Amino acid sequence: MPFAQKYYAVTSLMFFVFGAFIQYSLGSLANIEVFKLFSVTGLVFDIFGFLLLSEIVIKIPAKYEKLLDAVYGTLMLFVFIVPLSISVSGVLAFLIELPSRNIISSFFGGIFTYLAIPLLFLDLGADFFKLKVYTSSTSRIRMMGWFLLLSGLILQLIGSSMDIFT
Repeated sequence: MPFAQKYYAVTSLMFFVFGAFIQYSLGSLANIEVFKLFSVTGLVFDIFGFLLLSEIVIKIPAKYEKLLDAVYGTLMLFVFIVPLSISVSGVLAFLIELPSRNIISSFFGGIFTYLAIPLLFLDLGADFFKLKVYTSSTSRIRMMGWFLLLSGLILQLIGSSMDIFT
């Protein structure tokens, strides 16, 4: 098995365990409020987006193209696997009867769907249609950074609106 496959397999497993830990940690809270989940998730997406759009990543020399590919692949795994594992581990949380498991599972299931569809269309569509805009690692990182930054802002707006009107 090549190194890249081992790396992504181990990373996927770590992200899945991290998602299960989040489900257990948040699911054990007695009365979690959804607008707080929106705000915190939006902040995490904003941080990822900001880091991807920073000058360090954008102006990296071409000789580090493989590093950018690894960063892109790792973030794609994180964005997909963590929300998916939080939702899936909600089934296991049912067995130990965590009080907020349904709220956490349904919220992160929605986040997974919200992220998966655009990012899959963007990534697979660019490969399928051979879009020149999206061929280099730098352009993929930049597009993903803008998507995560704008998604984070939208989630924060939703969370603050829910806080105001509840």
